[in-house]
Amino acid sequence: TKYAGRFKTSTLMLLGAAFGCLCLVRGEGIFFAILLWIYCAYLTFARCKSARFMNVFRTSAIIFTMTLLFLIPRSFITYYHSGYFVPDQRIVGVIHKISNNNSYLEVNANIPSDFFTFSTSSVIIDFISGSELGYLILAVFGISLLLWQKRWKKEYNILLILPLLNFLGCLNTASSHRYFTLNVPLLMIFVLNGIILAYKLIGIIISRKYTRYIFIFVLILVMALELDPVRKVF
Repeated sequence: TKYAGRFKTSTLMLLGAAFGCLCLVRGEGIFFAILLWIYCAYLTFARCKSARFMNVFRTSAIIFTMTLLFLIPRSFITYYHSGYFVPDQRIVGVIHKISNNNSYLEVNANIPSDFFTFSTSSVIIDFISGSELGYLILAVFGISLLLWQKRWKKEYNILLILPLLNFLGCLNTASSHRYFTLNVPLLMIFVLNGIILAYKLIGIIISRKYTRYIFIFVLILVMALELDPVRKVF
């Protein structure tokens, strides 16, 4: 039937609510929501065997409507204070940065004039710091293993695009290492596969009898380095 394969209305409403909350939590979350919204439309198109465009429209309309319902109250508040109908006050600063209009900075005198000026290198450093260097290395190992074993899935493309989108969103606008901590759960599947690859490589060099003890030691060492007193020393 024309309804076969399409998502339940309740599921789409929950997705729309989740996307709305994502946009409210972080201003740049709107970019993630748009990407995931497009991906949901693609999944609908792929799942449905007939009336595809009608079902894609239904999926997009329900998600968009629910997201909008969550954003409208906050957007009205921002419009009242800044004159811009956006869900996050910080987006106003980005708009002025792009349009080279400094009136926002003049009104908000407590904001430094170079607040929205960041070099590419500083954003890269924040990206690595927020994602943790060791974590990124394991993620690269994991990606290599998945490609080598031909176990790559379409969903993994989204998991890689989201950190890149976050990086591009912070580039020349606003950056901090904490903005990139969300890369940790996004890259987790790759890290787990990277650990498997590292375990196999170490097993080739060192007897498997001792490999597990080495991993336990490394795990304890990593956990210790994350403790605040230790981080201050290093």
